Amino acid sequence: MENPSRQQNRIHRKRRRAFWDGLFIQNPVLAGGAGLSLILTGGQSVQLAWVLVLLQLVLLIPVCLLGNVLGKRMFPWLRVPFILLVAAGFYLPAGWAMLPLFSMDMGKLGLCGILTITNTVLVTVGTRTACEKDLATTFAAAFGSGVGFGAVLMIVCGVWGILMSINEEVFQRASVVIGLGTMACLGAVWQYLKNRRTEKQRREWS
Repeated sequence: MENPSRQQNRIHRKRRRAFWDGLFIQNPVLAGGAGLSLILTGGQSVQLAWVLVLLQLVLLIPVCLLGNVLGKRMFPWLRVPFILLVAAGFYLPAGWAMLPLFSMDMGKLGLCGILTITNTVLVTVGTRTACEKDLATTFAAAFGSGVGFGAVLMIVCGVWGILMSINEEVFQRASVVIGLGTMACLGAVWQYLKNRRTEKQRREWS
């Protein structure tokens, strides 16, 4: 029988690994190309970017937790519609709660909600965590994935802000190309660091 303290340490390591995997190794944007339209739309405004990051986190966590609790008890083909329905249900209270925080009209916030609910980050992470045995591990994976998505979005937003301050006219004409180029560079760095991590682990095991 496994020692209780060792078992507890193993569970804590698993949860930490779930968070870091969601943030880096299984980053929904860099690993799976999810949420590209959301980033290309929201990255052009700092305010919009923050709204999308918060909405993504607020929706992603309950989607993954409820998907984990109920997803095991439903047919696999029902999980994606279930994820979309849960996200739509949580969007309205989340959207109304954010109105006092950001000076934006309900129409623009509604656009944020549509982009957030229909983007592939929710479906990708929600289906990945649906069969996780530990609910706390599911929370860690969802939170890490949300933070990872937000990190990519804010980096793209920062690059766009710098380029807009240099030459706004050129930026307006090539904003999508610049955004895709920035994500391509981030993806290359992510792949390089992931390969180095894999090589390091291989040397430790050998």
